Amino acid sequence: MSDKRLFRLKRLVAMREIARDVARGALGEAVRRARAAEQSHNQAETAWGRWAARATRQPAKSSDELADQTAYLCALRSTVDEAERQREQALEEEASRRQGVTCAQQELRKMEHLSDAAEESTRAEEARRERAHCDEVAARIHAGARGENGGLAPE
Repeated sequence: MSDKRLFRLKRLVAMREIARDVARGALGEAVRRARAAEQSHNQAETAWGRWAARATRQPAKSSDELADQTAYLCALRSTVDEAERQREQALEEEASRRQGVTCAQQELRKMEHLSDAAEESTRAEEARRERAHCDEVAARIHAGARGENGGLAPE
């Protein structure tokens, strides 16, 4: 295996690590947004519940007061519904980002495996060449000791 190929594989591993780190950062942001959306939803739900309870405890004294209570409760309910929609959207984004981190981690593992396999192959090839060279040197020494032509022993 060439040094260039090993270099390229190492570079790909580094790029995959960066991609994984970026995906993790995006997941962290998505988690924060989901928690904030959850908190906003809970606050809106609590406010709506309090006003609804107040409206049932203190009935309206006039039609104008009833209309105002109804309008305010409708506005609060709209706020709750919007907060619910944003919360669901944030949770979906979080799940999507979590899947992105998983994919990025898998890609990194693939590249690490390929790089490790390439390094092992290179080491095995170098060891094979070293053994072949040692065998050749030993054969020359042995041939020289027997007096054959081409040996390493002095004549």
